[in-house]
Amino acid sequence: MHDLDWKPDKNLDEPLYEQIKQFVIRKISCGEWFLGFQLPPQRELALYFGVNRSTLKTALEDLTADGILGTRGKSGTYVRNNTWSLFRKPLSPDWLKYIRSGSLSPNREITRSIHDHEFSSNLIRLSTGELSPDYLPRNSTDRVLENLIAGGYSLGYDHPNGTIELRESLVQYYRRLGVEAKLSQILIVSGALQAIHLISVGLFPKGASVSCETPSYLYSLNLFKSSGINLCGVPCNGEGIDIARLVNIHKRGSTASHYTIPYFNNPTGHRLSDRKRIELMETYRKLRIPVIEDDTYRELYYDEERPLPLKASDESQFVIHVGSISKTLCAGLRVGWIIGQEEVIRKLADLKMQIDYGTSSLSQLVLDSLLRSGRFEENLSNLRQTLRAKRDLMHEILEGEFTGFAEWTKPSGGFYIWLRLKNLADIKSVFEYCRCHGVLINPGYMYDPKNRDAIRLSFSYVSDEEMKHGLSILKDAILSNTPRTL
Repeated sequence: MHDLDWKPDKNLDEPLYEQIKQFVIRKISCGEWFLGFQLPPQRELALYFGVNRSTLKTALEDLTADGILGTRGKSGTYVRNNTWSLFRKPLSPDWLKYIRSGSLSPNREITRSIHDHEFSSNLIRLSTGELSPDYLPRNSTDRVLENLIAGGYSLGYDHPNGTIELRESLVQYYRRLGVEAKLSQILIVSGALQAIHLISVGLFPKGASVSCETPSYLYSLNLFKSSGINLCGVPCNGEGIDIARLVNIHKRGSTASHYTIPYFNNPTGHRLSDRKRIELMETYRKLRIPVIEDDTYRELYYDEERPLPLKASDESQFVIHVGSISKTLCAGLRVGWIIGQEEVIRKLADLKMQIDYGTSSLSQLVLDSLLRSGRFEENLSNLRQTLRAKRDLMHEILEGEFTGFAEWTKPSGGFYIWLRLKNLADIKSVFEYCRCHGVLINPGYMYDPKNRDAIRLSFSYVSDEEMKHGLSILKDAILSNTPRTL
């Protein structure tokens, strides 16, 4: 092995890693590298071939994916398969190369793990930021669908900005909140997530930075990262964002915008205070920066009057407002909207047409009917009462079982309680303990890479009994991973 006299030819059109793959296959097919043969370490092999480690790694990974090579932990790479049928089969496209070269980054490992497990029926989902199917207004939506069928409807392509009827209903809805918007200032999208995606790729150049509260929902996404945009975290307290830090970041001139969930934040559940709201809006005006207002949770208020969106104080048109029914009606309809300056909406509408040619017409018809009939507000009123009781139950359990080794703030709305743990040894072990015992949680580092001592708990999806049992298992997980006796 140590007298290799072959090197890939850099003058050929064939990639170096592909030449290495064919060389390995020849060695195996002629019997020189037999079944179980141990290849030299990658560093040594790269030197033999005169290539960098990444080129060699690509070749070995492809051969491993084909079942020709295998790995044994620290022992390295070995010949796993030398059957003639393997080498005679037609070669498929090099899908690994395409997968690695895609422009959108994959979800983080923890996010993929949670998504993979969330659809298991035997798991208690304290992780899920979604309404329980029990809370969906089936009677209302069934009546709407029956009326649509009886009256006839078209499901063809509609206006690029969304149906005129739904946008008219949203104009009336927001007028009651102090927001004056024209039809041309509203774009209907397929949920708030698409809105954020459109904004990130349509308005900001690669290399720009966007500030946001930390912890923040954006850190659990790769949309901004895939768009070449950097996130700048700004810490928060009980009333809202640290305005002095926000000003310092934006005065350095490197940030393009600010993203905020002002009411019942995901993941912390915090609410922007009225005093801080006034101060923050004045700060935005002075900085002259666009603000992306994620208004997904504002209607889920429990202990106070309905708060007004930031857009209601936006005389200078610097707020890009994002709304959605995923948390207030149902996620499956996939309807959201953007309200902003007219030219901004025109640009984002053009971009959306390139992506999907418009949001589902049927979903828009359903939402418009619910808004016009008053059933949307009726459902919201019932939903607030239900979720308030769920929040109170989770808070009561935490007070009885978690006081002494955890702290939290009782949220005044939304879905979430942000649980901060004391003296925790390893939050990854807590996550795995819970998963192995049938409970899913969202660890805090999903929302801030530096946050290793918090958990986002959701009370919107689980039943009362599931909540009690799930929190009991979480308590066991925390205590078994805490280095001192409490």
